[in-house]
Amino acid sequence: MGLLRGLLIVALTVFSWAALAQDVQGVAVAAHPEEGFQACHGSSADGTLNCARTKCQSEHGQGCLRVRWCYPAGYSGTMSYLANREVTQLSFLCGAPSEAGLLRMLAGECAAIEEATECRLMVMWAPDGSESERQDLLGKNTSP
Repeated sequence: MGLLRGLLIVALTVFSWAALAQDVQGVAVAAHPEEGFQACHGSSADGTLNCARTKCQSEHGQGCLRVRWCYPAGYSGTMSYLANREVTQLSFLCGAPSEAGLLRMLAGECAAIEEATECRLMVMWAPDGSESERQDLLGKNTSP
């Protein structure tokens, strides 16, 4: 009876892990060097990256590149930074355990970019794939 009970517990645990794994998604980002970016959430790297690139191409035209895959997605976001009052670069970070963690990660990256005068969170994605446009100042607000 003890062996049967042990096997039942192992089987239930394996099935529980499999069910949880199906709910976990990754995030993929594709970007056009001059026009913008798009993201998709999904369970496979290649399929989700292709989804992001297809969305990017339909929005911004040819030239979109698959730039980021993160699994699990966690809280993810896109930060822009300014140098001499012009957007110089976009940075994509993913996998943060919380919204506050994502903001701290991006603020740390901003602090490390010497030429940045201002950094802002542009878009945040929650682990479930929901997207919100943001304007959170992440540091170095030296612009007039």
